[in-house]
Amino acid sequence: MTGIREKGLSATALKGLAMVFMLLDHSFIALSGRPGYWMHILGRLAFPIYCFLLVEGFFHTHSRKAYALRLVLFGIISELPFDLLAAGRWVCPGHQNVMFTLALGVGAMTFAQKAREKKYPGENLAGVFACLAGAVLLNVDYGHAGVLTILLFWATREMGQKGKLFQLAGLVFINYALLGGYRVMAGGVLIRPQLAAVLALPLIWLYNERPCKGGKAFRIAAYWFYPVHLLVLGLLARAV
Repeated sequence: MTGIREKGLSATALKGLAMVFMLLDHSFIALSGRPGYWMHILGRLAFPIYCFLLVEGFFHTHSRKAYALRLVLFGIISELPFDLLAAGRWVCPGHQNVMFTLALGVGAMTFAQKAREKKYPGENLAGVFACLAGAVLLNVDYGHAGVLTILLFWATREMGQKGKLFQLAGLVFINYALLGGYRVMAGGVLIRPQLAAVLALPLIWLYNERPCKGGKAFRIAAYWFYPVHLLVLGLLARAV
């Protein structure tokens, strides 16, 4: 990265935007799409922003192991609320929430970083593929495509302007070829909603490298936002 800039979006602002986009998307699900499909479209922007921030956290955390374990812990906490909203019942073992995707992303980056540093590259590349396979076997949210999105931001982090071109091409490929299989009619036009994820890039490119304000309290609140809002919306979905 090139250093802190005065203008642009801080990590706090990006995380706040991602939370809003995610809330809109999940509210769309809870209310069976009644508020409007625009909520789902905007919701596609959340995951790339979270992936980008995960990569930044990976390079700034004091303990990558603790980082991954914290994500796993909140994945466990969030699983019942996730199942309630996504499947309409408290237990649905066939699909796991996005916290597990992010945890696998931290694992994949750890192995990839060691391979980049030429520390047992063969074994560590195998570790990267193991994380991708784990995403498929566990059927985590966004699957192996989610882990690839994280690796995309990891790989392009120090590439400057050229990295933006790779991010654009990578997100188009991932969200069209790997995640964009479904199409819907919106306003009489057949669209692929998942491609809207690419619209997160202009926001990401405004990142000014300023860390989250509010310190530990904000970080904890951001973690708890995920299971709490899933639980509230899951209960709302059952009530309406």
